[in-house]
Amino acid sequence: MKTQIFNCKGAPIEDLEKRLPKPLKLDNPEDYQCAPELEAAVEVALIMRQPLIVTGEPGSGKTQLAYKVAHQLGLDVLKFETKSTSVAQDLFYTFNTLRRFHAVKTDAHVDDKDFITFRALGEAIICANPREKYEKFFPKGFNYDGPKRKVVLIDEIDKAPLDFPNDILNEIERMYFKIPQLDTNDEFFAETNRPIIIMTSNSDKQLPDAFLRRCVFHHIEFPEPEQMKEIVTQRLQCVKTFSNDFIADAIKLFYHLRDISEKKPSTGELLVWINAMHRMAPNEVNPMKDWNVVSRTVGTVIKKVNDMDNVKQWIAEQTTK
Repeated sequence: MKTQIFNCKGAPIEDLEKRLPKPLKLDNPEDYQCAPELEAAVEVALIMRQPLIVTGEPGSGKTQLAYKVAHQLGLDVLKFETKSTSVAQDLFYTFNTLRRFHAVKTDAHVDDKDFITFRALGEAIICANPREKYEKFFPKGFNYDGPKRKVVLIDEIDKAPLDFPNDILNEIERMYFKIPQLDTNDEFFAETNRPIIIMTSNSDKQLPDAFLRRCVFHHIEFPEPEQMKEIVTQRLQCVKTFSNDFIADAIKLFYHLRDISEKKPSTGELLVWINAMHRMAPNEVNPMKDWNVVSRTVGTVIKKVNDMDNVKQWIAEQTTK
């Protein structure tokens, strides 16, 4: 017997998809709002040609800042997703030693450059230069689209091992790297079209002082309710179809949930929650008036068992008043 998926009213999921409004684009860089202090930090980093490192709660807009800067300057973003196993070389390129080993068995004349994959900052440095400068090092399939400047996002740098920041000090300051596997003394520089580097950190680890000294730093404070209303209004383009009461009630309850939760929900989660309530009750002027809708969608902002138990109990108390 085929299993059927139903929504709360018994409609098949296919019909539900047809009735629901189209998903909103919540990450449009045009809609990203910078506080004056953050704008100043970006400006200083650009003027001083230093990396910008941004900290703040998860979901506070750190990553999206890079796309905002790129959008305003008409540039592309190259993203490096830092992992616990990342080493300094990974930021610039990787070399597939195993694939080269197998290739040499069948062809003694393999070209070592074809086992290179340029990564975010390495690609940005290469593309900062005229094609002819480094073309002889391009691996097969490399998509050169320069000479142009790039925004390089090094996301969650605090995930990397402790020696990762120290190992890229000189390379980021001088904007160069080498590829020892090619048995060449060539250095890859970005003397012009210097990449703009934006790094994010959740402050899970303390970054080395020597590394921080070479950066411009900014911490994104959590928005006050009035600023949050502006963010919601700007980011949710369908807000014009919402009542002012809906937005005000959602934000009020959101801050209450932050007060009573161990894992405090983020701005990004608030946007998803408002959108979820709207999609669950598209014909309601103010879905916040329906505690059933609130209860069914609260999993978009509450992510821990104890927090969920507390919130469910609180909602149950409100429904009996």
